[in-house]
Amino acid sequence: MWNVGEVQRKMQKEARERERLVGMENFARGADDLSRNAELKSVERADDPALRFLTKKREEGPQKPKYKGPRPPPNRFGILPGYRWDGVDRGNGFEAKYFRARNEREDRKRRDY
Repeated sequence: MWNVGEVQRKMQKEARERERLVGMENFARGADDLSRNAELKSVERADDPALRFLTKKREEGPQKPKYKGPRPPPNRFGILPGYRWDGVDRGNGFEAKYFRARNEREDRKRRDY
């Protein structure tokens, strides 16, 4: 099978495994069949009123924690504190000098005009 990619091979293997499991199940399945109930619950139906709540949660997924402290000083990249940065400026003051110079330049343009 040289003309089949890795993903297709994996999908074929899963399909064969699923068919094997279905072949081992009883022909008549009742309301108490756990695998059938799980399969029916996993199907999303367009007329389901709770679908919008479920898809919203699924789209959001796990989120990284947000920073809840005081607003940090601005930085040139506009990065807000959060998961990896606590908002404390541990630099050599370049950002403050950068913003000061930018503000002075804009102020000079306004005054000269």
